[in-house]
Amino acid sequence: MAYRSDEYYTGVFMGRKSLNEYVRVESLEFPVGAFKDFLRAEGMPMPDFWKDGPGTALKPAPVACPVTAAPSQQDECREVESAPVAAAPSVAPCVEGAGVDLSEGPKGGTLPDDYEIAPGVTVGHIRALFDQSGERYSPELAAAVFAWASFEKDPAVAAGWTVKEEIKNGRLPDWEGPPLSTEAKKRIAIVVNWDKTPAKH
Repeated sequence: MAYRSDEYYTGVFMGRKSLNEYVRVESLEFPVGAFKDFLRAEGMPMPDFWKDGPGTALKPAPVACPVTAAPSQQDECREVESAPVAAAPSVAPCVEGAGVDLSEGPKGGTLPDDYEIAPGVTVGHIRALFDQSGERYSPELAAAVFAWASFEKDPAVAAGWTVKEEIKNGRLPDWEGPPLSTEAKKRIAIVVNWDKTPAKH
């Protein structure tokens, strides 16, 4: 990364130069190839729409980006207006009751509801999943996501317990949403359980 004397950053990511120069380093943009190289280097899965091969090449949709007049000097930068994007409705105020804290986003901010975290799944969708006032709210689904996510923070399973027992007896007691029946806890443990081998004890 280079900081030019006229207060604009440039950068290189995975050997590829940034597509823009900007006054804020976090606003630098890089070509898709740089991110593909990073995923390959880290051994991470490649999204289907980035995979090389017949019928899977990235085909960006045409975008209208109004731009002010072209720069007249080599080091001059002009502001570009981004195309408006419709945002998913925010359900953040309703999520508090489920005991879910979505306030911590990047650099202390909050991710926008239209931010896609997986193909076809936005932050707004996840917030809606925990919205107890929502028409399609399912306490079992929300509790299952809660239990599954708890293993991301602490993957340990208590000694002598199966994963299902850990879910029912170790994770779901921390659920702060609506009370769950014994049968609901059993169903959640079946869905969340990734270790389908028979119990050894």
